[in-house]
Parts: sequence; C-alpha cells; structure tokens
Amino acid sequence: VDVNNRTVGPMPVPTEGAYGYILEDISNDGRWLLLRGGGQNYLFDTGTGEQIAIPGANTDDSGLVELPGIPASLFLGLERKFSVLQHYIWYYDPTQGSSTLLVTVPGIVKGWLVSPNQKFLMLAVDNHYYTTVYDDITTGIWLMELPTPAE
Repeated sequence: VDVNNRTVGPMPVPTEGAYGYILEDISNDGRWLLLRGGGQNYLFDTGTGEQIAIPGANTDDSGLVELPGIPASLFLGLERKFSVLQHYIWYYDPTQGSSTLLVTVPGIVKGWLVSPNQKFLMLAVDNHYYTTVYDDITTGIWLMELPTPAE
C-alpha cells in the first residue's frame, strides 16, 4: 500500500497462518493494519514491516484505537458456560506490551463503535445467544471512556 501515491499492490507480511490473514482494521493514515492469522491477532506497521503479536487475542471482534502515535487495539472475548454469558472487553497498548481487561459485560455484545475522537466506546448488549434467552441479563447500550496511553 502506497498511501502517498494511492497505489495498491502486494505487501510483504512476515508470516501467514494456514488460511492467510484476515484484515480486521486499518489506521486513518494507512500505516497500521490490525490482522488476524494463525490463531493470533497482530498489529502490522506497513512502513517498517514490524509485526506485533497481541497477547491473548484470537478473535474477529477487534479494532484499532488510534492514540497519538500509538496504534492500540480493543478486542472481545466471550465466556458461555451453564448459566454464565458474558463478554470481556480487552485493551492492548503496545507501549506496555500487555492487554488489560477494561470491563466484563453480562450478555452478548452485538455491536460496538469507537467515537471519532477515540475517547469513548459504545456497546450494544443483548441477552440472546442463538436460541437461548438469559432472563437475568438486561439488554441495552453501554457507554464507557477508553483509557489514555501511559506517558
């Protein structure tokens, strides 16, 4: 990807999973890609070719949060067993090299959006998982403030 000249072509990627990469998100300037492949989510710097594995992330439910100079990532994890149904919202900051649990949401996150200023996360939560309804879970909209990068 040549953002300056607006050309598209093959791009070298360090390793490919058995089924190749799935593109999850791209930064506003085109420099950072959020990829999933080989059972792992990655940040990929198109300028340097650097690939950063995101610990604990192996999900299609992920996205970039662009902080000044830092391509952080959000990703979701689901727990469903017996009467428990909840989503975990994780935040990965590459400057820290670790993922932080932001919140545990009772129910299924059906959709999520990050505000244009990258400061807030909105979640649509439902109490249905396929044909099962969890009566103890309240559906609705969640709004939360995202963390700011460590100085």
